Amino acid sequence: MPRYTVTPTAWTIILYLTGAFAPAFVKTLTLNPYAIVASILVAQLVPILWYDGLWFETWLEYNDLSARDIEVIPSHVYLISISSSVGTVLFVAYLFRSLGVESVVRGGLLGAGMAFFFSFLDLWTHNNFELRPLGITLIDGGKDLIVGASVGALLGGWRTYRQPLSSDELLEAEATARA
Repeated sequence: MPRYTVTPTAWTIILYLTGAFAPAFVKTLTLNPYAIVASILVAQLVPILWYDGLWFETWLEYNDLSARDIEVIPSHVYLISISSSVGTVLFVAYLFRSLGVESVVRGGLLGAGMAFFFSFLDLWTHNNFELRPLGITLIDGGKDLIVGASVGALLGGWRTYRQPLSSDELLEAEATARA
């Protein structure tokens, strides 16, 4: 019976096809923890500036509220806000890595597009059925568009890569895989 040998190149192909170490010899886009933290902060700070700085009185008026009505906001509202930002940013970061988003412009456009199609239009629909004024949709949806574009630009532009293994490391990994 003939004995078959497998060359290192063949092992590399087998390992690549099985996914066992495809990223080992290719420069791979990874999740950037600093960009993720910065994006979470942006997702929390933009609404503060948007509502408190620009649209406070108008937003209160559209919602038939007074400043006194929102003086005491329960602490769980902040917990929900932070959790929402963390979950959304992590999901977008993973999605951008999977899609290979590697630029500020592409990230910003994708972020704004997701905010428009998944948030703004849905908000507009609900507000129309609730007979709420268009202004409230523009204020709330506008904030979502700015956050989406900002987070997308940050995650798309501030990227990190895992460098490929050197040829010595690759040969060592192949030898270990054969053993």
